[in-house]
Amino acid sequence: MKKDIILIVLVVFLSIYNIYNNTSDLYSATVLVSAIGLTGFVLYMADIPIHKYFILTWILLQFPIIEMSEVLLDGAKVRYDVFNVSQFFINPKIGFGFSSPKTLHLSLNLVPFLYYFMYKFLLTKSFVSTKIVIFPVTEISYLMKYAPLEAKIVDVTDRRELIAKLDKSISIEGVVYDKIKFNTVDDSIFKPKKDRQECEVILMSGEIYYNESTFCFVK
Repeated sequence: MKKDIILIVLVVFLSIYNIYNNTSDLYSATVLVSAIGLTGFVLYMADIPIHKYFILTWILLQFPIIEMSEVLLDGAKVRYDVFNVSQFFINPKIGFGFSSPKTLHLSLNLVPFLYYFMYKFLLTKSFVSTKIVIFPVTEISYLMKYAPLEAKIVDVTDRRELIAKLDKSISIEGVVYDKIKFNTVDDSIFKPKKDRQECEVILMSGEIYYNESTFCFVK
């Protein structure tokens, strides 16, 4: 199972679980966060790009945990949540407290770090179908006479290696190349909205690669 799908399954399962456990208080903050997560799932299934912002919000809101502790008149010590919208069953955390008549505890929930790691794969998948324009870096490039090349990203290995389908195929020496593979220079992360990001590109025809790569600007 792909990592982006694992995250989506977790979002759906944990959100529904939390709503079910809080049916007596459907206006609570934790139910609101669950609703944000389920909205992200619906948008993901509908292939609407803004789904990633809902999923990211679902993750970020679970990082802070604020608790209060105090000693009652009968000597009993109680500790209760002021803000805790964690969707997971357990919450390993690190934090500190401010002592006063009551003690305020500020903690960082560690579980969302795992969510955020998987979120990066979800973000990578969102590159698919992004339109790009390719310009050769130098005039001596064999692609210069076809420039600018327009294409649509169809496959993402990671955020450094991607494959795009050309809007117009290129025929060289009897071979028709309809895709182009590109790797970012210096192992940098590809950013579709960034102007003139330099990449090493090579034409593809099925499993056949052109015998020469070249450097291009991709945006």
